[in-house]
Amino acid sequence: MKQLVDNLCNNLKDAFVLLANINDGSVNIICKSNIADPKFHCGNIVKEISTKCNGNGGGNVIFAQGGGSDAKNIEECLKEVKDKLKNL
Repeated sequence: MKQLVDNLCNNLKDAFVLLANINDGSVNIICKSNIADPKFHCGNIVKEISTKCNGNGGGNVIFAQGGGSDAKNIEECLKEVKDKLKNL
């Protein structure tokens, strides 16, 4: 997943990429941005999602990764992030 977010960010202007992979009920999350703006802080966003999925994660403004053992909330979490970012 890291290579995928790297490629997307390298080929897009003002990119914010957030991916989640569900496997056997757990979830892995990765986020990368080429927007150096604290409103799009990858570390904070991944930490918030991971916590809601019974896990942990974090990083910095432009890159973060995390995961959780309970993927049942991931769709709602991703929708919340999308809605939040739309309103910025």
